[in-house]
Amino acid sequence: METIVVSGEDSSNMKLLLALAGKLGLSVRNLTGAEAEDLNLSLLVKEGMKTEDVSRAEVMKALAD
Repeated sequence: METIVVSGEDSSNMKLLLALAGKLGLSVRNLTGAEAEDLNLSLLVKEGMKTEDVSRAEVMKALAD
């Protein structure tokens, strides 16, 4: 299974994309703002896991900013 995320401001274009995906037999689902935020955060965490190790102090400093 592959997943794409599409974000846009124009609701009519988003409805068009959703209708097209449905016609193509693709599974579609609107994400709430919280779900989109959670997805983005999980992607950032996953990317962060590929970087060098950092100390707890560095992490806490970054979270405080």
